Amino acid sequence: MSLLVEGVALTPSGRPVLAPEELELRMIERVDVEFGDKRAGNMRGGLQGREADKYVAGVALVTSHRLIWLDQARTPGTEGLSCSVHLSRVIEAAPVPLKMFGSRTRRLRLALRRGIVGPNDAGGALVLAFRGENPDAFTAAVADALAKKTWLAEPPPPPSTTTDAGRPTRPFATRVPPGQPPPPPTAPAGRPTRPFAISAGVGGVLHRQHQEHKQRQETLGGAFTDMNALMAKAKEMVTLAEHLAGSVANRRQSKTTDPGDASSPSDASDAETTEMDAMMLSMGIASPVTRETAGALYHQQLARQLADWLPQVLAKRGGILALPDVFCLFNRARGSELISPEDLLKACQLWRRLGVPLQYRRFDSGVQVVQSLDRSDDEVCATLTEMINRPISREDDDERDTMRRMDAYSASVALGIPPTIASEYLLMAERHGILCRDDGPEATYFYPNFFPECEAT
Repeated sequence: MSLLVEGVALTPSGRPVLAPEELELRMIERVDVEFGDKRAGNMRGGLQGREADKYVAGVALVTSHRLIWLDQARTPGTEGLSCSVHLSRVIEAAPVPLKMFGSRTRRLRLALRRGIVGPNDAGGALVLAFRGENPDAFTAAVADALAKKTWLAEPPPPPSTTTDAGRPTRPFATRVPPGQPPPPPTAPAGRPTRPFAISAGVGGVLHRQHQEHKQRQETLGGAFTDMNALMAKAKEMVTLAEHLAGSVANRRQSKTTDPGDASSPSDASDAETTEMDAMMLSMGIASPVTRETAGALYHQQLARQLADWLPQVLAKRGGILALPDVFCLFNRARGSELISPEDLLKACQLWRRLGVPLQYRRFDSGVQVVQSLDRSDDEVCATLTEMINRPISREDDDERDTMRRMDAYSASVALGIPPTIASEYLLMAERHGILCRDDGPEATYFYPNFFPECEAT
């Protein structure tokens, strides 16, 4: 029997898929995972069927629910040896003391319960060996997550002023601090109150201070009660958003598999699906990457999270988007955890090295865009050629001249992209010899090139 751990589902960019209420706390690189106890001679453990493999040089991530280890040597598109341990399984977590003449590598030892993954799970010790930066912040995050036990937390019930039987509760008597006069009695309803002598002199000043303090305490208590209710509603909204996302995916799949079926979505259903997509984009990112949680891996993890979030945005905007638009939309999705334009640019430039299905591009004019890998210039040129060479009927003979020309606005409408990017594509088609340009006083128009051998130089 060996110590067994669970696998991890990864996104296309290589980030772990988190639960609805799971939040990232801290991340650290160059971490080895050691199983068992050297003194006992039992050093086997890992994923079921892969206990003999070496779990070295990975990235450790602690969340509010799990301890995750990401295999950095995995093949793109696979999980490799990436594994996780739910924090509810941890009995004890403590740093391993350093010996005077022993290894200087700092370690964190976790005692795990047995029988969680399967009947062959022997439990025991799991040790994280930190070969890189100082692990103090990571170790503190693990201890904090184990102390809070977020996976067991439930939203508190809303405050009520009535009992179970529907009768109003009696207000509790206000406790007066020593040395302060008691507050004046409250007059019955409908009877005017009379001024008390306590409102004058030093006693009156103390009484007013006490009342102001009491009012501030009640205001703060009400504010935190509203915050708890807001957090409870936020959890419900996350669950609802996941349910709606599944419904939208099922609609699209049914429409793709059987488009001629009578039960397929109608135009009204398509409009509802489009509106639902817009609502989903407005929900934002549940656990945005920050410098505090990612540390030295900030730009790398930011690039991966951006690569996971961006495809659904590009699918609704022609497959390409200007970098300033990406900056605005991504910061909107991140909420209060805003990033700078420099961080966004560095993250986009890391995509080629990380092997994500997106690319950053800079046109000759300086316009910077992001686009999917399946969008090629040849495809765009073919679309522009088909648009400008479309046949014209006799009824459109009066508009023959206008139908044979194209500007940035008409190209943007046809391609479903912003006019700035459409203008860059028209210039690219000119360089390929597909179009020719006429810089007129009103605007710049592009016409079919009837001399393709005369390419622009």
